[in-house]
Amino acid sequence: MSRHCICGSLYDGVNLRGEYGCLVIDIRSGFIVDVREKPLGCSEKHTYSDENTIITPSFIDVHVHLRGLDLAYKEDEESGTKAAIVGGIGLVIDMPNTSPYINTVELVKRKLEVLAQKSYTDYSLYTGLPKTIEQLRKILLAGVAGLKLYPNDHYRVNEKVVKIVGEHGLTIIVHPELPEADKPIALSEECRQTHRSCMWEIASVELLADIAAEDGKVHITHATCFEVVERARNYGFTVDITPHHLFLDIGESYDRCLTKVNPPLRGKTEQIKLVKAILLDLVNAIASDHAPHSPREKSYSYLLCPPGIASIEVWPRLLWRLVVERIIGVDKLLKLCVQGPAGILGLDDLYGKLAPGYRGNVVVWEIGFERVDGLEYSKARYTPYWMSVVGGHVKAHYIGGILVYDEHAGFLAKPKTINPFERLKQHESQHRCCGNKT
Repeated sequence: MSRHCICGSLYDGVNLRGEYGCLVIDIRSGFIVDVREKPLGCSEKHTYSDENTIITPSFIDVHVHLRGLDLAYKEDEESGTKAAIVGGIGLVIDMPNTSPYINTVELVKRKLEVLAQKSYTDYSLYTGLPKTIEQLRKILLAGVAGLKLYPNDHYRVNEKVVKIVGEHGLTIIVHPELPEADKPIALSEECRQTHRSCMWEIASVELLADIAAEDGKVHITHATCFEVVERARNYGFTVDITPHHLFLDIGESYDRCLTKVNPPLRGKTEQIKLVKAILLDLVNAIASDHAPHSPREKSYSYLLCPPGIASIEVWPRLLWRLVVERIIGVDKLLKLCVQGPAGILGLDDLYGKLAPGYRGNVVVWEIGFERVDGLEYSKARYTPYWMSVVGGHVKAHYIGGILVYDEHAGFLAKPKTINPFERLKQHESQHRCCGNKT
């Protein structure tokens, strides 16, 4: 028998809110087949009954830079997804701006093959904007999660691109700044946040609103300002914010490469407004924008060091702090980190619930105040969150019902991971094969 039972206080914020129960997961398929009171009919049984322990669906991160390929010295698909597992994340969507830049069918296939071989989490990839519409059509059938638009793409993208991506049921994820924001040279983070003000993000959203098709799915990522979030939602876009824009502010980061990031950190007032946006249900998801660099690169002078904050191993723990401090509830946390991201990606029939038919990616959390004492698995082990107060940690993490990580034993297995967007390829193949039959 190839079924594993995971028992304890189950919480998905939809149907289960702390009731004791057992998840029954078929490890051949990797999906939940039952939720029952007792661990009956299972070849392996894992019970977590400690106080302050909670079992939830794995978190989803829709914005991750796993680097790899020619930039594997910064991070690679194995180190980045191992760090994600320890952080409580079971599905990551990788960004295309590695080296080489991924915007052709050949490079998409190459990157997805590496992810399939090395990833410890479920995975997919956004494509960069290709040179032609025909190339875009082919790439969208290769198993990608959608199209990523960078500031330099804003003047190239048009209604046709938005419509084609929407026809495939995929998402356009947008860095909301215009290319002009990158032109001024700033010698400190304070100057950068002045040069790269909220107005560049607002202008980007307004430009997109002019070309967004009714059936298009536009997602604004790492919004830093309340007005950006508000305008994006008014236009029907979805929005995420990052942990660093939520927990770090400009007053704590003068001339520190560790927190140099695009878009830049804002002031305390804007930070508080982002919390307000969460409480008003304007924010659809939290996404890390995990952007690792080598320790040497981050040790350069402020003018030369590359922007980016690495946080995939720790950011969910920061969010649990908001729960422990009773700023938000567990339902809200799971909406931001599980159901919201799944909905943005169009995967809410596979991820987001502890229920039959859903992917057996499950995290066991121990909840309570702690401090970040270091990172172990990401190649980018520097962090602006060292000794920060968090709200818990991962005790165990299952992918497809397989125990991948235990807090005491470390990594125990390489799981059978999936690219959930492969089903689009399969659907298209069946359509081509059989669509003309009567």
